[in-house]
Amino acid sequence: MLVAADVYRPAAIDQLNILGKKVGVPVYSEGTDAKPSQIAKNGLKEGKSQKKDVIIVDTAGRLQVTFMFVASIFVPLICSCYCKI
Repeated sequence: MLVAADVYRPAAIDQLNILGKKVGVPVYSEGTDAKPSQIAKNGLKEGKSQKKDVIIVDTAGRLQVTFMFVASIFVPLICSCYCKI
């Protein structure tokens, strides 16, 4: 499953939907009004409910963002969706 969380470039959501249809992969999207972090969280929950093995979250991607910063956001998010605590 692909999750369209690039709200800063609306064409990115359209492009991801086109790509998803082309390759037969579902795309989760909430448009550009939601926060990217909330879209990612909701997309992970949706993927889990559909029993998807792989979920790719497409974000705006910023060069100044470091791997550790991204990990600090997504590791707890993934754990909250998939780990039983």
